[in-house]
Amino acid sequence: MKFRSPQLVADELAAIDEDFVLFCDDNVFFDSERMATLYRLLKERNIKKEYSFYSRPEAIIKCPDLVEKWAEIGLRFVFLGIEAVDTEKLIPLKKRMDSRTNEEAVRILKRNGIDPIVAFMLFPESSKRDFDQIYDYMEELRVYYSEFSVLTPLPGSDLYWERKEELTTENYELFDNLHPVLPTRLEQREFCKHLARLWIRA
Repeated sequence: MKFRSPQLVADELAAIDEDFVLFCDDNVFFDSERMATLYRLLKERNIKKEYSFYSRPEAIIKCPDLVEKWAEIGLRFVFLGIEAVDTEKLIPLKKRMDSRTNEEAVRILKRNGIDPIVAFMLFPESSKRDFDQIYDYMEELRVYYSEFSVLTPLPGSDLYWERKEELTTENYELFDNLHPVLPTRLEQREFCKHLARLWIRA
C-alpha cells in the first residue's frame, strides 16, 4: 500500500481555500507516526481548517495523545465503524472488535470535543430487539451522529461467494447497503420499517 507523504498533503492543504476537509483514508490513525508528522507540519505552517476522518476504534485508543493534538488544529468529526452492539456477530465477518474498545474510542473523541459519527450494521437475522438495542446503545454512548447499513454481500467479496445462493434479488441497484438482499428473520417489509424508524429516531 502506498501513501502520499505528509509534506505533499500539507502542501495541498495550504494551497486550497476550502475550510472543511474530509480525509478519505479508511483508517487515518492506523499509521500514527505519519499522522504525527502531518500534524507537526500543519501546526508549524499555521494552517487553519476543520477536518473529518475515518478511523477504527482500536486505532483511536492506541494514540489518544495524537487525537488530542489533532483536535487542537481542527479535527471535528471521526467516522467510527462500531458495526454491532453484540460484537460476537462480527466474528463470521472476521472483524476483531469488542464493545470496550468501541466505548473507549468514543470517550477519547468526546473528551477532546470531537464528534464521533458511529456506523452500525443490521444483519439479516436482526430482530426487533436488535433494532431497539442499537438505539439504546446510542443513548448510552451519547452519540448524536449515526448511520446504519444492511449487511450486503457485495459482488466479488468473499461474503458474496459464500452466500450467493441465498440472495433474494439480482437487481444490483439494491446492493447499496440500505436494502436487505438476503432472507431476513423479520418479514422484509417489517425489517425495512424498523430500519426507517431507526434512522428517524437517530
